[in-house]
Amino acid sequence: MNKLNVLLLVPYFCAGGAGKSSPTSNGYEMVSFGGTDLSTLLLADGFKKKGHNVFVMFADSGLPEEFTERGIPHVLARVDRRTVWGLFQGAFDIRKAIIRNRIRIVHSQTVVPTIMAYLAKLSINKKAENIKIVWHCRGIKDHNYFIVGKIFNWLVDFAIANCDFERNRLIKGGLSPEKIKTVYNCLNFPFPDTIDKDYSLIEQLDIKKDVPVIGTVSRMDSDRGIEYFLQAASILKKSLPEAKFIIVGGGPRTNEYKQLAIDLGLKKNIVFLGPYRDMARIYSILDIFINPRPLETGTANVNAEALAFAKPVVACNSGGVPELIENGVTGVLVPPKNPDELARAVVYLLQNKEIADSIGQRGRQHIKEYFTQERLIEEIEGIYMTHINS
Repeated sequence: MNKLNVLLLVPYFCAGGAGKSSPTSNGYEMVSFGGTDLSTLLLADGFKKKGHNVFVMFADSGLPEEFTERGIPHVLARVDRRTVWGLFQGAFDIRKAIIRNRIRIVHSQTVVPTIMAYLAKLSINKKAENIKIVWHCRGIKDHNYFIVGKIFNWLVDFAIANCDFERNRLIKGGLSPEKIKTVYNCLNFPFPDTIDKDYSLIEQLDIKKDVPVIGTVSRMDSDRGIEYFLQAASILKKSLPEAKFIIVGGGPRTNEYKQLAIDLGLKKNIVFLGPYRDMARIYSILDIFINPRPLETGTANVNAEALAFAKPVVACNSGGVPELIENGVTGVLVPPKNPDELARAVVYLLQNKEIADSIGQRGRQHIKEYFTQERLIEEIEGIYMTHINS
């Protein structure tokens, strides 16, 4: 198989559920990166193991040690700029990386660096025809799918969608069906061999024995539906006064959601952990995982992570989620923006433990079989060889 020189572009790293450890005043572990960055690390690591030459470029990173440990060259660049001048600055940095490393494929994770890559390609004279641009669509925030679909139809050589929902939105927006393929994500950590509860964390969080623990992992932002999780928790508290609710993740609306929790009378029932590194500990202690996000632009990494730990997942029946979760089989799907239905699904699972356990085990097996790093790398490598390197 031909060895390829691949440049992976990521604009910036934002704090999500999992990430890099650092001590904080509250005793928990803070992080500085989220899902897309971890996915990029796995892509780079997988391609390197396949024998390809991989280079990573980003504007900021909480992962330098991880890239270094795996022997993956990485460099900071101006790929997060969103002005006209910033586009050319980023393109200049990408151009240098392409020439220096003899890059054959530029694989961009988001919209803006993809445009920069195209500008860089145009500036490399006749050799530009040998440089291919792959755009990995993980959802388009604050962009119109019709505009992006039309423009990217000629701007990129191929596109990868993280679910059929996103693929269909882009095709409807004007992207050619022949230029895009769905490749589902994989777990951002090794499949857990054990799913035993971490009782030391339960003790650390001062959770009483046999008390239901219900949690979510999310960036604290306006599109994530945290208010619906909190409203559902308020409903559940009426029948489960000692239930514990855990929220993992950081973001711009953290203080607002903390205040909402107090207003809803949840002060003694809820724990805001902030961004956290060792997610295995978190998932292990949950009885039920809720993903309240009204519209997922994918299947949601956190859903797959919770399923890997055999946790019954309650999520919204929207976006790409139904492609991962079969209602009543590998999870429970409810209408978006409906805290009453979220609460009702939790009560049902808590009252029917055998059904909940069965759903969790089926979900875990599904992730083990289909959401592996090996499958992800093979599918993307196949795209490189079939559609790009021909």
